[in-house]
Amino acid sequence: MRVLVAIGSAAVAALIIAVMFARIGGLEANLGMAAAMYGQPPSQFTNVEGAMLHFRDEGSGPPLVLLHGSRASLHQWDGWVNELRDRFRIIRVDSVAHGLTGPEPTGNYSQARSLTLLKGLLDKLGVERVFLGGTSSGATDA
Repeated sequence: MRVLVAIGSAAVAALIIAVMFARIGGLEANLGMAAAMYGQPPSQFTNVEGAMLHFRDEGSGPPLVLLHGSRASLHQWDGWVNELRDRFRIIRVDSVAHGLTGPEPTGNYSQARSLTLLKGLLDKLGVERVFLGGTSSGATDA
């Protein structure tokens, strides 16, 4: 019984320490460190209607846009890019509030807004028609 009480007390103490660590920001993402690791070339950033989008535009050929799912980033597609960049121009973008793309400044996280931002990015890149691929929530934006 004493062992169980000791284990339970240790677990409660660990939980309290974890909560305190989180409250002082210990679990917050460090955008600067993430940008240093994941935002190097070929990463690019552009402002579309007030949203700062992180994207990559690589390869040559017909444009292929790849959209990641929730809980992911444009890096989800790294393997695909390695295999397809010789045949396609591959455009990947971090959805708002994902990866290195910031939050949606208007607070509008609808599919319609996501499509507006994607179209704005493609307009900036001079792309009119694309092949489109996506997974999870990235597949619902089509």
